[in-house]
Amino acid sequence: MRNFLPPSLVLLFAAPLSAQQPTAISPSAYVEKWIAAPKDAGTYAGIFPRFRFTDHLAAAIADQDKALVTALVPLLREANEAEITLLRLELGIATEQAAAAATLATNLDNLLRLLSERPVSGAPDRIERETLAGAALRFHAAAANARSVLPAISRRLEKLGATDASALPATPPPPHPTTDPALLAEKSPILSVLNMIAERHLASFSGLPLSTAPFESLYVAESDFPQPVIVRLGGRDPLSTKTQAALARDDRAALEEAITLRLDAIAALRPVVEALPEDRLRAMADTAALAERQFRQGAIPIALFLESQQGWLETLETRNETLLALWREVLELQSLAGRHSIIH
Repeated sequence: MRNFLPPSLVLLFAAPLSAQQPTAISPSAYVEKWIAAPKDAGTYAGIFPRFRFTDHLAAAIADQDKALVTALVPLLREANEAEITLLRLELGIATEQAAAAATLATNLDNLLRLLSERPVSGAPDRIERETLAGAALRFHAAAANARSVLPAISRRLEKLGATDASALPATPPPPHPTTDPALLAEKSPILSVLNMIAERHLASFSGLPLSTAPFESLYVAESDFPQPVIVRLGGRDPLSTKTQAALARDDRAALEEAITLRLDAIAALRPVVEALPEDRLRAMADTAALAERQFRQGAIPIALFLESQQGWLETLETRNETLLALWREVLELQSLAGRHSIIH
């Protein structure tokens, strides 16, 4: 699957705005404050969330372009909210996985304590104990790794100005009402922003001397795209209706392609998540507990016991990893097509 999009739709992890004066307000709040009073807003010191137009927003603020900044505010706010949602999901998932791994580690520790009270009866007994000790260490490490991300997630939520920083349960996102890329693109708020950005690019060419016109093509480099953009100008007036219409068609086609990629990813991920529902995970947890009791009684071998323990944790991790990937795609689709097109 391709992991890039056309430059007018630069996706996540754009470069943050440089800053000098720290501020505790969220990205969206800062930009709204700048619109109200640019001279009093200062400079935003935090890192903007995964926001596709970060570079354009930085340039618009530097150019005192209130119209473009105002148009970008809803998209920034939605990107901010999307990252908060993902972080709250990650918080819940990391907490759940840490608890599961810690439970398995504690169970094995208890078994080892019981076994330590008995004398070693031979090589098989010693091998069994060492195998249990190694498995317990792996589960302790898994719990520690899951817990280690919790402080960073909480700090990030605070920086984003989350009004609710509690963990969200690991539930699948609701299905979207339509899978028609053309319909979703038609209602997208991004197209008007792309039009404004194109107008400003073209306006920067309009002051060129007539000796440089008519233009065959101009190359506009974009750092997050492997090839330059070719802006074709069909006459002496870069702001001609024909030129603007051509660029609008290109933006619409690129947006539809981006939406199609998201829809394809969602279609691939959702069945995986649905194949591992919560009741299936609970059944695996119950089976792991049953296996522990059976192993204590000597009814099952150590290999089957450890397989049930590791199987529960690995299935939980797989489900959660896929669930987060699905949520990312759904929220990305929402940002491309607009919340009204995705949420009932």
